[in-house]
Amino acid sequence: MGVKISRKSLEVTNSEQQKHLILQLLIWDIEGSNKFKRISTSYFQGATGAIIVGDVTCPDSLENISEHLQAFLKANPQAKAVIALNKSDLIDIEYLEKYRKNYSFKDNYGFVSTYETSAKTGTNVDKIFQYLTHSMI
Repeated sequence: MGVKISRKSLEVTNSEQQKHLILQLLIWDIEGSNKFKRISTSYFQGATGAIIVGDVTCPDSLENISEHLQAFLKANPQAKAVIALNKSDLIDIEYLEKYRKNYSFKDNYGFVSTYETSAKTGTNVDKIFQYLTHSMI
């Protein structure tokens, strides 16, 4: 069906109360191609946050980021979302900066930030989960 479900434990510090919390995130990895578009919104229901991933080496995957962001936030108006520009280790820095500017939706309520990531090297992967989790709590 294009969905993989996994868990991630994350330790965060509540800055107001200076308490360390260990949270269990339930992650639904939803394949973003158009063939799953109609059913994907049903998976969004009740989500508190989203990481919307685009592959910077594949322009087609970047074209739908805005649409995915809007669909997610429409289903969950109080939720938070971040954009992950993945495979950032495979392109030149000037292109990466251009993508970062193009996929920063600062005027969109619920949008938190855009990160350059690399699943291969791990660049910003933990950071993106920490940042999103802090914004959700």
